[in-house]
Amino acid sequence: FVDGFTAARLPPKASIREFRTNQNPFSAATDRVGFGRIEVFTKPGSDKRRGQVFFNFGHGMFNARNPFYPSDRPLFREWFSGGNLGGPLTKRASFAVDLETREINTAAVINATVLDANLDITPLRQTVDSPQHRASVSTRLDYQLNQNNTLVGRYTNTRIGRDNAGIGELSLPVRAYGTSETEHVVQLTETAVLSSQTINETRL
Repeated sequence: FVDGFTAARLPPKASIREFRTNQNPFSAATDRVGFGRIEVFTKPGSDKRRGQVFFNFGHGMFNARNPFYPSDRPLFREWFSGGNLGGPLTKRASFAVDLETREINTAAVINATVLDANLDITPLRQTVDSPQHRASVSTRLDYQLNQNNTLVGRYTNTRIGRDNAGIGELSLPVRAYGTSETEHVVQLTETAVLSSQTINETRL
């Protein structure tokens, strides 16, 4: 559960405020029994403009060689980068923006037995590039409507893709396929303080 919503992707680490484990499996605030539920809460915009950037880089020269690789070992590279920025917009509004991108260039290893043009049994050892990429942008806007009402809006765009999936080991390159996925998520939460003992939260 992310900010009270089910079926959500885990947000970037920098935007997470806290984790909570479920203390009441039968709470009426959730849409189903909550055994094993973990709740994630993201940060609102801060009182001052704050941000950070980061990147990680991995290279195949630091890895041990796969024994099934041919002598011409394929090059492995991984690039992971991102950043976030948050702060006030007005006295009643604040914002937070997160960006993450990951590029992985790896290879599928094929170690199979095939028939050649003369129908002779021939071993096949081959590597095929199988790059993957993922990019995610998440924004959050907090607005205080009045002393007792607060509105939170979140929008997330996620793009995931991979080339030459579904091959490796005994699956030959002719079975390769590509995947592409784009996800848009819009969430609105309105919190109203009705009295000193009652709070109502509406999610859309």
